[in-house]
Amino acid sequence: MRSEGGATAVEFGLIALPFATFLFLIFEVGLMFFAATVLDASVKSAVREIRTGEAQSNGATLAAMKTGICDGFLGLFGCSSDLVLSVRKVDSFADVTLTDPVSSDGTLSVTEGFDDGGADDYVIVQAFLPWSLSTGLFGSAKATLSDGRFLLVSTTLFRNEPFDE
Repeated sequence: MRSEGGATAVEFGLIALPFATFLFLIFEVGLMFFAATVLDASVKSAVREIRTGEAQSNGATLAAMKTGICDGFLGLFGCSSDLVLSVRKVDSFADVTLTDPVSSDGTLSVTEGFDDGGADDYVIVQAFLPWSLSTGLFGSAKATLSDGRFLLVSTTLFRNEPFDE
């Protein structure tokens, strides 16, 4: 009756599932933050072409910019079908207005467009990438979109450099 030979196995059994769940949750959140960082770095790299005038001289399009951003993901995450990109010229930094990209019904409501401006123009680039967690177990109640996905966003505001148009 006083045998304690299986106590460690029982304790491990009680602790293993919550520990594994917590560990997986940390992995999921870390992966989401990594994807957000990759998105931001890819947007900044693609924006460099606009800022320096290379995009304007090459006749860049919305599709080409989206491809450039998705290429920065190196195939690690799905990007090409879900990425929503808005590139628009603004008159000044003071004229920038950011609206909520998610409508009241929980859908992504961003109008894609591509106006990279000219020399010395102010341009705002916003990239939106819906992100699905590996499992639906974590965070679905806190999801940004009604379909259970989170929204990763990268926004860059800059002034184009003087270049020959």
